[in-house]
Amino acid sequence: MPLRATFVTTTAVVLAGMAWAAPARAAAATTDFEVCGQRGCVAHKTAGTITWGPRGSIVGTATDRGPGASDFKFTITTPSGRFTEAIPVTEGTKRFSITFADATSVIVSVCNVPTSLPCVSETYTP
Repeated sequence: MPLRATFVTTTAVVLAGMAWAAPARAAAATTDFEVCGQRGCVAHKTAGTITWGPRGSIVGTATDRGPGASDFKFTITTPSGRFTEAIPVTEGTKRFSITFADATSVIVSVCNVPTSLPCVSETYTP
């Protein structure tokens, strides 16, 4: 019986040490966003979540319920440069997902099309 108790105790100590020494994975940082157009959130809105880091993404919805259409633009800045993804919506809600790596900022813009109203933009950083 003492041999079994020693084995169990030794195994517990080894497993505890392995758990302590294992590198912990940090959860990716996220930022929630909501940007509304000049005519208000009921007419033109995009909302969702930005996940930062090497496996970054923007996941959300874009909604147009007002006169005309909406153009939702996501300008993403990374160490490799800048790119813009446009999501056009005419009446209704569209789900979207955009992937990128290591963004340093994301500009979310809501533009009403065709009007002379300026786009509404918000900048997000990790």
